[in-house]
Amino acid sequence: MALQAANKKAQHYNIKTFSLKALLVKNEEFKNNFRNNLLFKLMKSRHFSKSENKNKMLDYFQTWSTYFQQMMFLKTAFCQDPVFVPLFRKHFEEEYGHDKILSQERNHRLPQTDAILEAICNWFPSKILSFTPYEQLVLVNLCLEASSVIFHEYAIPALDPKRELSYLQLHQEVDISHEEMGNHLLEGLTEIQYKRLLDIQEISWNMIEALMHRIAELTVKP
Repeated sequence: MALQAANKKAQHYNIKTFSLKALLVKNEEFKNNFRNNLLFKLMKSRHFSKSENKNKMLDYFQTWSTYFQQMMFLKTAFCQDPVFVPLFRKHFEEEYGHDKILSQERNHRLPQTDAILEAICNWFPSKILSFTPYEQLVLVNLCLEASSVIFHEYAIPALDPKRELSYLQLHQEVDISHEEMGNHLLEGLTEIQYKRLLDIQEISWNMIEALMHRIAELTVKP
């Protein structure tokens, strides 16, 4: 009886800990923590009501937008799994050219450069080359698209209260659906796969946290 009870407890633990539901529950925790990022604190403090600060922030954000496009190109170009190809292509088509829209709305100013920001941004496309499609879904959709929803929640009132920037409006409309895109493909995986995805999820959120924090730091530097 004791052995049976122990087995049931172990099975319950595994189902609870290693599953799509576990990933989604953990994602909500990361999303809540992300709201405490320094960049959003600056946005709420009206730091970006000054056009100089707003332009500086967008000039650094352009770097991230460019790397994000590069990541989407790589993810789509290297995918050969017929289960993932249609999904990745659809996502790519809905994201294509957004970096150019941002550049246009910045009057094509040269992006601001920073070695630390470049290193963080480059991490994302570099991981596409080694991650499996399942891991790419966690990185791009579950983490980056979820973080983008939160970013635009704070960015639009702070940077575009009159809703004139097409770049911000575009992302507010599509990123919620992108966050959930492909979740069905993360069902029914093995315990080992879920353990790996949970690790990917944690490092991905840590990196996007670091990226936004670095942009915040750069906007307050003289």
